[in-house]
Amino acid sequence: MATDNEDKTNEVMQWINSLINALKNGDKAFITSHPTPIIQIHTSSSGDDIVSQQISLNCNIRSPLAVHTKGRPPLKRKQSKVEQIVLKLKEKKKKEKGKKEKKEKEKEKEPHQMHDAFRGAGLCPQMPNTFNGAELHPHQIHNAFNGAGICPQMPNAFHGTGCHSIYECSSLSWSLERETDYQKWVSWNVENHRKKTTLGTEAVAGRRKVVLDSKLRKAELHKVRMTVCQDGSCDFKSIREAIDSIPLNNTKRVILEIKPGLYREKIVIPMEMPFITFLGDSLNPPTITGNDTASAKGMDGRPLKTFHRATVAVNSNYFVAINIIFEVPVPDPFGSGSGTSIGSSDPVPLGSAGTRGYIPVLSYYFFIFSHKTYLYFIFSGLHYFKNCFIQGSVDFIFGYGRSLYENCYLNSVAKTVASVTAQKRTNSSMSSGFSFKDSVVTGSGLLYLGRAWGDRSRVVFSFTFMDKVVMSQGWNDWGDQKRETSSLSWSLERESDYQKWVSWNVENHRKQTIFGTEAAAARGKTELDWKLRKAELHKVRMTVSQDGSCDFKSIREAIESIPLNNTKRVILEIKPGLYREKIVIPMEMPFITFLGDSLNPPTITGNDTASTKGQDGTPLKTFHSATVAVDSNYFVAINIIFENTAPHDIGSEGEQAVALRISGSKAAFYNCSFYGTQDTLYDHRGLHYFKNCFIQGSVDFIFGFGRSLYENCYLNSVAKTVASVTAQKRTNSSMSSGFSFKNSVVTGSGLLYLGRAWGDRSRVVFSFTFMDKAVMSQGWNDWGDQKRETSVYYGEYKCSGPGANSTGRVPWSRLLNDDEARPFIGTYYVEGDTWLLS
Repeated sequence: MATDNEDKTNEVMQWINSLINALKNGDKAFITSHPTPIIQIHTSSSGDDIVSQQISLNCNIRSPLAVHTKGRPPLKRKQSKVEQIVLKLKEKKKKEKGKKEKKEKEKEKEPHQMHDAFRGAGLCPQMPNTFNGAELHPHQIHNAFNGAGICPQMPNAFHGTGCHSIYECSSLSWSLERETDYQKWVSWNVENHRKKTTLGTEAVAGRRKVVLDSKLRKAELHKVRMTVCQDGSCDFKSIREAIDSIPLNNTKRVILEIKPGLYREKIVIPMEMPFITFLGDSLNPPTITGNDTASAKGMDGRPLKTFHRATVAVNSNYFVAINIIFEVPVPDPFGSGSGTSIGSSDPVPLGSAGTRGYIPVLSYYFFIFSHKTYLYFIFSGLHYFKNCFIQGSVDFIFGYGRSLYENCYLNSVAKTVASVTAQKRTNSSMSSGFSFKDSVVTGSGLLYLGRAWGDRSRVVFSFTFMDKVVMSQGWNDWGDQKRETSSLSWSLERESDYQKWVSWNVENHRKQTIFGTEAAAARGKTELDWKLRKAELHKVRMTVSQDGSCDFKSIREAIESIPLNNTKRVILEIKPGLYREKIVIPMEMPFITFLGDSLNPPTITGNDTASTKGQDGTPLKTFHSATVAVDSNYFVAINIIFENTAPHDIGSEGEQAVALRISGSKAAFYNCSFYGTQDTLYDHRGLHYFKNCFIQGSVDFIFGFGRSLYENCYLNSVAKTVASVTAQKRTNSSMSSGFSFKNSVVTGSGLLYLGRAWGDRSRVVFSFTFMDKAVMSQGWNDWGDQKRETSVYYGEYKCSGPGANSTGRVPWSRLLNDDEARPFIGTYYVEGDTWLLS
């Protein structure tokens, strides 16, 4: 009680006490008969200013409940727990009701929506069995319906509404048991493939737009980057630690930049963790290694078995790996000499159970490596592998997946009979299978391309080089003859089917490589490759000098500064000097030019051989022995010396020493020199042009699969005994590869063959070339296989010199006439009109 005197206080207290007694006795008339006293209260804030406040207590007394409900506005008062729970239940029920109503509305599309869907698929709504006016087969209708999202069994319903399962929407399949159906299936696929490769996206754009997966599109808009390195300078020290930090049901693309190193980890990416990317360094990729086998004991003390033994197991969708090595360095199961095949000791570096994953490695061969046995367990889903190196022995690519392998190198380390693939498609409704395109199958042992793990196993190889390790049978039925009539693969056992397949591939390949330039010539002019034309409009120049006076002190440092997927011509002006560097230009770095001084060209030198040990302790082999390796397209070198100084001992193994390997296409070399001994210039693959070049070596010093024109070149042998200038590896008549030498010189020491048949269809032509006496009278060598004498193409046209005397030439070589020589003596042989700059 704050009042100015004691009498007022006593008055108020007396009134309060009377009120309390009245309330206790139930005297309701007290409040009306005894009014509330009026009290004047004076307060002072400054000592002088007196504020008079009148407080009236003349108000009705309400119950506590009334005060709670009416004394505070409902929106501002605090809700009780019961009220909160009731409100949440009401909201949940309301949402469920809304979803149900929406689902019922979308169950059947309106007539005009179905009309648009049919039109979008190229189908006539009034005549669903026609495509833009042409009659379709039933399976074509099925695929067209599926492409438009329409269920073939219920055309008025879209996927997710009328179709009850994926099997119902893809139940139409063709089996070899029904030969007529099979022929229809093949015919349609051939036609469909033709449309895709010739018409491309134009046909698709004319019918409907292909939209990127909505989940993926949303995830790519919000990317998160994390770094992993073992020295602790990054976000995480281990890959597993980084993965553990990612929230479940992640909706963003998470990119793990993994720094170079050897990561001894067992990694499992769970199903609820999509959109993960492993990104490594293209020049020095990280290695993820482990050594679990199927017999290794897990935490529960029981064997892991095949599924759980993977070094890296990916159960989630939308996984991407770039420039990563997956490895299992365990002993070969055949190493003990037990002779067992697939057993409990088979390791798996990578297992994938997720779908819509892709592994586009953009640096050739720098990717996936398995020491022995199983490499991939492609459990299920859609997968894409590009520019991958895959090594193993028994069934080293196996599983249920539906996967495309493009530009992949499949290397066997088997010591006996083994198989590359074991695909487990078990029924005709499954859309799984492995497809290999533009790849290489090589290595040791005797190989089947695949064996039928499943009754409906499906594997296809297209435009693929197959080394002699592939057995003539090609395929294996896994000991079950019933599978021979149900698996989809091309085998020499079914000669008619095989011939059809080969014929189509040859024709398709011919169209791709020849028809383009012929059609352009018919129009009267050829246009420069549009990618190249665009790159040449925007040139970037960098300088390299060892004295530090330029932009960079080393060539490798300059290359590392170039962004990946570069779209501009980058010219590296390399000053004179001796550059002791090992250089790899990755595939995703096109349009690079090495430019040296014409009077004092720079020298890039190294001394690696095939037997030199790499960083992982294993021999580099011929492919990786190169001083300079170019995996990218549109490479140009002018006034450069490429050198490998490794000595060569006659008869010794592992002495291949490559000065330059060119694996990219549309590459040109002007006024360059290549010095080495055995295997100097690896003309690996692609279209190449060499002009005014000096090439020196001993054994097979120009070799590979390339399609190349050598003009005004000087070929110098340093052989001490019998050797060969070329070893060209064209393996079948559909391959458009071969070496053509025009206006050149062949000279040097030793006794020389112009070429020996590394491949069954090896092709080499010399035109207007001077041949010194070092060239033997026989001219050519069949590599010890007389069968190749009837299939190789070795020709000479208007050559001169003592070595050009045709008197002693082997009978299976050719002296070409004008018409036969014409295809080989111009830049059109390498389609130069579209990419060689004037």
